[in-house]
Amino acid sequence: MASRRRGQASVLHNNSSGDDVAGVQVSLPLPLFNRNQGNIVAANFRLVAAQQNTERIRLDFQNRLAAVYRRYANARQQVEK
Repeated sequence: MASRRRGQASVLHNNSSGDDVAGVQVSLPLPLFNRNQGNIVAANFRLVAAQQNTERIRLDFQNRLAAVYRRYANARQQVEK
């Protein structure tokens, strides 16, 4: 995110008192409350996604092993008969 600095100057005349008033205003962003929260949230999201992907892979391997073991057990039963 780009930081934005702004400046403004003004000169006014007060008709009721006859005074001239000058003002200067400068603004710039101060990250007082930004504690890298956006990157922390993104990192937590990536961590949870990685953990879920690990669990998905584990369950996929478990299902594939169960299918292979079932075929093995059936073939062994047929051989024993």
